Amino acid sequence: MAAKKTILIIEQELNLANGLKAILEKEGYAVVTDAYYLHPGNAKSDQAPDLAILDIYMPQEFGLNILRKIKSDYPSLPVIAMSVYSHSLSRDEIKRFGGDDFIIKPFEVEYLKKKIEELLATNQRT
Repeated sequence: MAAKKTILIIEQELNLANGLKAILEKEGYAVVTDAYYLHPGNAKSDQAPDLAILDIYMPQEFGLNILRKIKSDYPSLPVIAMSVYSHSLSRDEIKRFGGDDFIIKPFEVEYLKKKIEELLATNQRT
């Protein structure tokens, strides 16, 4: 049996983080939540995650800085960036900073699950 894939959720809004955690655990993923990213290996987990979901607008530190830290620590880790502010960043800008996709909040859960599956499958092949 294959090991569960681990998803790190970096989200300041506790209700959203917990809701995503419950949904993704039901899908069979191991989920680690962290309101403020320090280092994926330190985020209440013994190993690096297989994918990260990152809120770009965090109160303590701007999400693009967090994205840079993640990509510095784990260059091949897929990252899905999220924001309610669709006008301030584009998918292309997120990709320039190393993000793999950009989702505008609110979003359809099925769309997010599809993106996660696609990124994990792509990352597994590389």
